[in-house]
Amino acid sequence: MVDTNAPGAPRKVRLKSGFSTKASAIAAMNELQVTKVAGTYVEPSKLTVGEYLKLWVAGGCGGVRPWTLRGYSAVVRVHLIPRIGAARLQMLSRSEIKAMYSELRQSGFARNPSDDHLRHLRQIAARYQELRRGPAPRSAVRVLAGETGHPERTVRHWIRRCGELGMLPGSGPAPANRGLSAKSVWNIHICLRAALNDAVEDGLLRSNPAKGVLKPPKGRRRMETWTREEMAAFLDSIRRLRNFPLYHLALYTGMRRGELLGLRWKDVRWSAGAISVQTQAGLTDQDDEAYGDDLEEAPTKSQAGRRAITLDTDVIAILWEHREAQEFERRSWGSSYQDQGLVFCRPDGSQHNADTITSEFERLVRRSHVGRIRFHDMRHTHATLLLEAGVDITVVSKRLGHTSVKTTADLYAHITKRLQAGAAERFSAYISAKDAGSDDVRVRPADDG
Repeated sequence: MVDTNAPGAPRKVRLKSGFSTKASAIAAMNELQVTKVAGTYVEPSKLTVGEYLKLWVAGGCGGVRPWTLRGYSAVVRVHLIPRIGAARLQMLSRSEIKAMYSELRQSGFARNPSDDHLRHLRQIAARYQELRRGPAPRSAVRVLAGETGHPERTVRHWIRRCGELGMLPGSGPAPANRGLSAKSVWNIHICLRAALNDAVEDGLLRSNPAKGVLKPPKGRRRMETWTREEMAAFLDSIRRLRNFPLYHLALYTGMRRGELLGLRWKDVRWSAGAISVQTQAGLTDQDDEAYGDDLEEAPTKSQAGRRAITLDTDVIAILWEHREAQEFERRSWGSSYQDQGLVFCRPDGSQHNADTITSEFERLVRRSHVGRIRFHDMRHTHATLLLEAGVDITVVSKRLGHTSVKTTADLYAHITKRLQAGAAERFSAYISAKDAGSDDVRVRPADDG
């Protein structure tokens, strides 16, 4: 029997039995008193991991961005609760977490969608087969994308799921032992670690059992960038398209996709020739299997992401022409125009679907016959060409909105190494040229004093 409250406070007695000897009971009492004095005492609780995770998600996962909340909610529902949800939160061990990660790597693929999503997939499968029997079977995905209002990438994902679930002829279900990639398991670990960190902060755990259990996967996804010639060729091939200003600004500023889609006209400083990046837009599906998605504004990725990006006169001119074209669309739509003040939007003023823009970009890249890169690689292209042009890495870091110059240096280390070699050659050539151009050596007179 131990009093767990501070001296002078009302007594709060904690009873614990089952000790084999009096010495072990005294040792347990001493340990409890030490943790109480040290401030690490945790009130015993029968709360399970599943119960806690549901409360954590309902509370916003500690205040993360909307699309991060969506991802965490899916991880909790699909992977964590089915595997460790029944365990007592305060009894969860590192070995149990390691065993879960091992199982995820071997057979972590979720094959059982929700009932609502299952009905949706059956409708997609039936319509897809109907379109495939039509006169233009190759355009079935594009037709479905138009009918559902979702990007082709999303439709292809649905069709793959239909095949894995045996809804399409000639396709069997996915192997039962299909495992998750190292990156997917790492993302699950990040979610669990964040949840248990909050449990420690809330006084439910003394320490986080997930801390240090998993190391991040080695190797970064290979960075693909365009040369100056490829960048120019791509922009020339899309110059007459409606979204040309969006891709042009992405390549000339290095802005992220969410920052571009969240940019508003009030953030364009015409007189200063700059853009003020304050927010970003991202998907806010409340369910990873949902088939409705919207965009929602949120703060930038970090405080450093809130920045001003200077623009040259050509970029300003293109933005001005884009604004005039948007004003024409506003007048054409009349009262139906959904004015949200966005720089880049649909013809009716509503927000772009982020995945639709990505799918369009990938399609335009294929048509332009330049190197295949991702949408985000336009950001890497901008940074790489800036560094190759001799712009100081500190300026590049601020322009990209990185938290520190070290982040920029680590990300573009291969570029800076190449530039350092070039700098040594230029320095040597400069000194040699100076020596060759000097016919005599001028000696400064000695100081008499």
